[in-house]
Amino acid sequence: MNTQKLLKLQNFSFKLNLQNKQIFSFSAVELLEKDRVAYITLNNAKKRNPLQLEVIKELGEKLEILKQSYENRNKNLKNFPKCIVIKSEGPVFSAGHDLKEVNKNSKQENYALFNKCSQVMAGIQKHPLPVVASVQGLATAAGCQLVAACDMAVGTESSRYQTPGIKIGLFCTTPAVSLIRSLSSKKKAMEMLCTGDPISAQEAYNLGLINQIVKDDKLEEETLEFVKRIIVHSSETIALGKQAFYKQSAMENLDEAYGYATEKMVENLQQEDCKEGIQSFVEKRHPHFKY
Repeated sequence: MNTQKLLKLQNFSFKLNLQNKQIFSFSAVELLEKDRVAYITLNNAKKRNPLQLEVIKELGEKLEILKQSYENRNKNLKNFPKCIVIKSEGPVFSAGHDLKEVNKNSKQENYALFNKCSQVMAGIQKHPLPVVASVQGLATAAGCQLVAACDMAVGTESSRYQTPGIKIGLFCTTPAVSLIRSLSSKKKAMEMLCTGDPISAQEAYNLGLINQIVKDDKLEEETLEFVKRIIVHSSETIALGKQAFYKQSAMENLDEAYGYATEKMVENLQQEDCKEGIQSFVEKRHPHFKY
């Protein structure tokens, strides 16, 4: 299914199309593509960017659009996005789920909410493009889960990360899935979940939750610089590598992991961009990647 059909099916409104710049406008989520980077923005700053069901659905729809764009890359070699940045407007990255929505929901409605959220979070790691969170202020509960679910993250010096559900009698069970897979210490993850206390940007960096700490007024600029170090490489190689990274990481058997990794190495060597990269190394020149 192409992007136009997806837009039509979801009643998306096409707002602006300029050279090297596309904007799709939504009620609480925006998608902008510029200079080979796709920016997904949570833009309900007045409510601290809550992850309500409709917001989560829209986030999933944007990721699907970008997945389709990558899969159709041969039709748009010079313009398809090579990396995704998830960011937000306002002083808070995301306050997580809307507790008013959760409180009024039936059991079935809450299952639908958390199940959809889990699908979208898992979909980030299954996505062929690398996904980078750009975080300011507080990332709490499902907002913290979103940061942990992303492949990489850049956070401001004042950013904080928290799973405070325990303070109201609700253990952050679904955020824990991403958290324990992202933090270098399961004990620290359990501390966050059992106390509900926030951790600083420095603690988040030390634990591997974020990759880089930047000054509060330099987040956009530094996130772009971070992303530029990624998009200079072959997106096809990164897509294969990302898939292999997460799949082998989940394997408990070491021999199985090495066997799978060996298959992927050989598969990688057959790709056009890899052949070009090796040839450019032999010829002592810069590679010219197709993807």
